[in-house]
Amino acid sequence: MTLLQNLITFTARHRRAVLALTGLYYALVLALHEPVSKVSVWLQEKLTIKRYNSAVTVLIAIAGIMASTYLIRILLRHEERKKKAVWIVFTGLLLFLTYRNFLVVNVESIHFLQYAILAAPLYALTGSYGQSIFWVTLLGAVDEAYQYFLLYPDWKYLDFNDIVLNLLGGASFLVFVFVMEKPGEIPIRRRNLLTPPMPLIVSIILILLIIPFITGIAGTYPAEGMEDPPLLLSRQPPPEDFWQEMKWGKRYHILSPVEGTVMTAILIGAYSLLDIGRRRDEDPG
Repeated sequence: MTLLQNLITFTARHRRAVLALTGLYYALVLALHEPVSKVSVWLQEKLTIKRYNSAVTVLIAIAGIMASTYLIRILLRHEERKKKAVWIVFTGLLLFLTYRNFLVVNVESIHFLQYAILAAPLYALTGSYGQSIFWVTLLGAVDEAYQYFLLYPDWKYLDFNDIVLNLLGGASFLVFVFVMEKPGEIPIRRRNLLTPPMPLIVSIILILLIIPFITGIAGTYPAEGMEDPPLLLSRQPPPEDFWQEMKWGKRYHILSPVEGTVMTAILIGAYSLLDIGRRRDEDPG
């Protein structure tokens, strides 16, 4: 078995310990926002923002070339290379487009790595690509809500761009597993997003998210001449222009709450398709 298979098998057989470690890792991700942000600002001041962005881009490009080379070697030996190649190209294109158009500072691409790591134990614990991407997205959204409402209470908007970046970070790891994995090779029970009790859990979470908007506790943007609800997804009106231009030449788009929600739902649905047609293995335990 490969190292990846050993790790997933070990995780599946030591669920409580791995769940605790996953919670610890997620707590560290939340706790390290402020220290990492300070280091990032210091580097920007030392290097200038253009050089900083260029250095990050070079590192990302090297990592992308290395990952692509490895995956191509795997595909050439795989019977279902065409189907798996489609997912690699699809995910790679999304990573490229979001990197180009959703980042203010390129170091924000660390979201990809943070949530790719988080997806590893979630996949082993759930046995489902669809369930994994759902939990990655939910945890990523909680992360952004924590920053917006608590850590940086003066920030302008809930960052749906980062929520999508978190999702794609998790998706990149799941596609990597999908390419590497052969049916029956990893002895974990197979599930999907429709395996009970996931439909009930998803429904409850959606209801809890919708209720504040129905009751007037939450809203999207401030309304002129009206009292704002206690919770707003943006503390400023929507931007007039589709593209935002930074003084150092960076152009990016800010996802609105509607755009972010629709894109997130579509991507969760898309990556849930990875579960289709996969052989169901018996639980080894």
